[in-house]
Amino acid sequence: MENLDFSLTGNLAIGDCALEYICITGADALCLWGVSGDLEHVLSEWMGSDLFVNECHGFTDDVLSLFGECHGLRCLNIMNCENFSVKGLQHMVKARHSTIIGPEFTRIFVSDEGNLSKRERDWFRSQDFGFNWTTK
Repeated sequence: MENLDFSLTGNLAIGDCALEYICITGADALCLWGVSGDLEHVLSEWMGSDLFVNECHGFTDDVLSLFGECHGLRCLNIMNCENFSVKGLQHMVKARHSTIIGPEFTRIFVSDEGNLSKRERDWFRSQDFGFNWTTK
């Protein structure tokens, strides 16, 4: 296991590769596109504020649970990641609201093939952050 410390880097983009046996630390804004591997482990120690994931099959509800409590994440952008659920996203938001540690979300943006029900859309919009879910 290796820690990759990008604390001197404000923004970091990683694409079209497999990440295994590493943890990313530092980097306030992180962009992952086409990254495969165990993202739960890769992001387990990352404490940045802005995360953009696109076509990352390892982005799951387990990854979302990392951001539930005691985390610096403020903006989350998810595009074309099919292995997370609406319930997992809701659970993460609820966990964030149940703790006073860490900043509040300012925005969640999802672009996905799945549709939200009216009830789910209303629930997200009732939260105290910008929310947008678009379908292709």
